[in-house]
Amino acid sequence: MSLFPHPRFLRSSTNGSPRRAIDGTIGLYSESDDFEGGRFVVVADTTNAPAELAFVDAPLNARLHATARSSNKPVTVSAHTAFEGRFALRTSNAAPAVSVNRDAEDPAGRGRERQVDVNAVGKSTVHGSVEWEQGNAKGGGVLELVTSNAPVQLKL
Repeated sequence: MSLFPHPRFLRSSTNGSPRRAIDGTIGLYSESDDFEGGRFVVVADTTNAPAELAFVDAPLNARLHATARSSNKPVTVSAHTAFEGRFALRTSNAAPAVSVNRDAEDPAGRGRERQVDVNAVGKSTVHGSVEWEQGNAKGGGVLELVTSNAPVQLKL
């Protein structure tokens, strides 16, 4: 449980211009004494421009709810290896893609194995979860990636 009950919130939004892409490199940091946990909300919304988020740092046992949305352009999210939780990808006219770094090391340094479950629902939707062995996929975070007429990709 976080000492800080309110989530940290980041929102980026653009509209209408292909030159107004969202390209975010994000580090999440805990304010707790053990540098673990925390609740974070990240929202990226754009239209007719790509949305790309890269989470380059994150505390263990954090709860991240991130949403990246566009239309007519690609959406890509690269999750930090500490992310545990559920994900959903949706698009039209393309197959959602989930790529998994099988060489990722346990961010807690305990030698746990990463467990990734990916389920296609029709041609344009993928749901799944990721956790470290004996981890917290169900109570962890949520990643939602949505676009139309373009690719959508999650990198774990």
